[in-house]
Amino acid sequence: MARSFFDTSALVKHYHPESGATTVDRLIGEPGAELVISRLTLVETASVFAIKVRTGAFDAGGFALLHGLFAFDVARKGLSVINPELVP
Repeated sequence: MARSFFDTSALVKHYHPESGATTVDRLIGEPGAELVISRLTLVETASVFAIKVRTGAFDAGGFALLHGLFAFDVARKGLSVINPELVP
């Protein structure tokens, strides 16, 4: 089973396509892939989505949709959240 750690800038590509999104989606779609994010990514992702609203990449409805999809992925354990302070 492949384990992939995604920082916020990489993970956001899965929710709002930009350069590199194909690679991120391929890793996420691998059968049996273990997807890991930092607990900081929970806050940072919302911040990136808010920036995209302010810059006109999408509107508040897009923010709600993407933030909801992200929250669903975390809740269903599609993304394992780790505490970076506990990683050696």
